[in-house]
Amino acid sequence: MLTMPPVVSVIIVTFNANKTLQSAIESITEQRYPHKEIIVIDGGSRDGTVETISAFNNKISYRISEPDRGIYDAMNKGIKAATGEWLFFLGSDDRLSPGILESIFGTDTYSGIDFLYGKINLDGTTRTAGKETNFEEMIEYNIPHQAIFYNKSIFRKFGGYDLTYKILADYDLNLKIFETPEFNKKFLDKEFSIFNSRGVSNRTIDVAFFSNRLTYFINEVGLLKTDKRLGKYYFFVGVAEVLRKKYFKGAVNMMHPVLYGGRRFYYFMVGCNVLLTFIGIGRKFKYVEVPTSEELHDMN
Repeated sequence: MLTMPPVVSVIIVTFNANKTLQSAIESITEQRYPHKEIIVIDGGSRDGTVETISAFNNKISYRISEPDRGIYDAMNKGIKAATGEWLFFLGSDDRLSPGILESIFGTDTYSGIDFLYGKINLDGTTRTAGKETNFEEMIEYNIPHQAIFYNKSIFRKFGGYDLTYKILADYDLNLKIFETPEFNKKFLDKEFSIFNSRGVSNRTIDVAFFSNRLTYFINEVGLLKTDKRLGKYYFFVGVAEVLRKKYFKGAVNMMHPVLYGGRRFYYFMVGCNVLLTFIGIGRKFKYVEVPTSEELHDMN
């Protein structure tokens, strides 16, 4: 029995991204797969973004431009507006890979699957990132949302992104998915999107994520405190403590991955970088308890 191919909802969350938004939208409209919808959630841009969105009115299924509480609040709005069975979150400065919708949803690749993930192409070069993974590996390495198609059943279960986490709510969700046996995950050796990595330099720490997850992994999952995968959690909690002027406690946590982590040299160098910012060299690290909408969009 033939079944109708699923509708795929491609959600773009944007804020003052007029320079790149047109290219992102066109990468969707150029897909030959007919069962798709474009949803654009704008945070109240003032740079011409709204006018660019208006130029694609006949191509966009749903659009809104209003202040929000950050990127994950906007993504949750997109989830609620989506009518598709599958959801994909495309950055406003990224592009869908040519033909990717047809290559996946024009076949039975998605059948029986809840979470499809693959690779991203970096800046339109020959460089790619992404591999098959599991919950154990996910503790240390996340999957970017530009490499994931989510079945809407995932959001029916979890209700969207947890706004407790200002920067890493997508990481939190992915960990929950990989820890839930009922969801079937499948890795595809395909480039899902062309990811713009230029200019990505996030120095704002999601303290709640690293602190809560560190406690969870130790107390609930049963990982040893010396598990090398926990290195980044200790480290960034430590950086936040230093920024709070709890210097000794922060330094102890920052030293943890240097002593037990698998990437000792990396954490040593980042630690040196943190110290340099204290004497005015380089852009400072910070943590934001309740960021503004503009700060949240700038972080992602």
